[in-house]
Amino acid sequence: MSEQTPLSEELLVWLSAYVDDVLNEAERAEVDALVATDPRVAAELEALFELNDDIRGAFDSLLD
Repeated sequence: MSEQTPLSEELLVWLSAYVDDVLNEAERAEVDALVATDPRVAAELEALFELNDDIRGAFDSLLD
């Protein structure tokens, strides 16, 4: 079994920016294209969305 290269720090920053909705249309399209062609990128983006939801949920209860 071969070990896969980790996703780059730059890509992780882009994915985080995607989740935070701070990318412009062209940048979002680039991320969408990567997600469509790379299952590892898709899985990482899904995990970041889940983490974002968990964090929001934790803080929402504190702000009520």
